[in-house]
Amino acid sequence: MYKSRKRSASPTSRRALTNKDQAPVPAGTIQVTFDDRSGKKVTLPCLPNDDIGSIKKMVAAVIGTKANKFVLKRGAQTFKDQGSLDLYEVHDKTSVEILYT
Repeated sequence: MYKSRKRSASPTSRRALTNKDQAPVPAGTIQVTFDDRSGKKVTLPCLPNDDIGSIKKMVAAVIGTKANKFVLKRGAQTFKDQGSLDLYEVHDKTSVEILYT
């Protein structure tokens, strides 16, 4: 009646890449996670002296919205485009929220 389908020999052929499967991150970079609380969660490698405006452009390219349509926030602190990650004390594996305006 029904024929059983053969599964591929490699179980990794269909699964999505995880962080451990990605290329190694260069020294001096930090991993920052950006989350908009509606299903879009992005982890990007950044330099501590990157300014927030350029990081917003990278996040916008990944999530598919314009950079001027959201702000980045951590706790009660809203990030200005001219500041850097060092200024706002964002370190490795820090989570930052995306709020749409």
